[in-house]
Amino acid sequence: MIRLIVLSLCEILILGITVLIAAMVLDLINRSVGGCILRRFGNVAYLAATALSTGLHELSHAIMCIIFLHRIESMALFSLDPTTGRSGYVRHTWRTGSSYQKVGNFFIGIAPMITGVPLLLLLGAKCGVRLDVTRGVQVALSGGSTHWTGPAVVRHVIGPLLGGFTGLFTRDNFANPYFYLYLPAALVISRAMAPSLQDLRGSGMGAAALTVFVVLANAVALFFWRDLSGLAAVITACSSALLRVVGSATALSLFALCLLWVIGLIARRRR
Repeated sequence: MIRLIVLSLCEILILGITVLIAAMVLDLINRSVGGCILRRFGNVAYLAATALSTGLHELSHAIMCIIFLHRIESMALFSLDPTTGRSGYVRHTWRTGSSYQKVGNFFIGIAPMITGVPLLLLLGAKCGVRLDVTRGVQVALSGGSTHWTGPAVVRHVIGPLLGGFTGLFTRDNFANPYFYLYLPAALVISRAMAPSLQDLRGSGMGAAALTVFVVLANAVALFFWRDLSGLAAVITACSSALLRVVGSATALSLFALCLLWVIGLIARRRR
């Protein structure tokens, strides 16, 4: 029983840390980029720069609502007023008695990441840009994540994040002509894939239901004398892949922020 509780908490902790770090880092940088565009270039530039990514963000919420059988009451893929603080929305309802729909709230909240990660991987594959998510996944699935010490948990969270961050702007990628087509498209996806704090608050009920599911899944595995580390390895492998891609998206967003700063600096000197 103690092993069941400890393992379940470790799985939930890794998944929770992954989502929170990814959401906070990307949302903070994306807000900075959007604010910089708005201040330096005005509303028209802001709308042009953010319309596509915002539409993709809200569309991912809507798709996940359909998958988890939520009823979409209304939605707006993009709002024409950047001063409201909400550039798009999806309003949905669900049956409170349905466990499936309750768990769905969690996945609806993080839907931009769920759709953004495979889109970035697919785009990278088409353009010949390697994000190298396989190494961390192989380590986790081979049992490397079963030693639940503090340094091991930190390594599985920080390592992939830094790997994705430093692995994008490499000599091989700069020598690839398709890399320069990848950058703007990937930047749109990176802006779209960050769940806002409002998204995470809305996923709270789903996260609680998912926690119950994880504990029950481990309890069933324990009852049938199965290896309890299997689910933990899968969760850690998914987290590793997610964080590596998030690290790459963070590097892209920081690159955009620095580029905007340089453009603004040049514009001020010409005045």
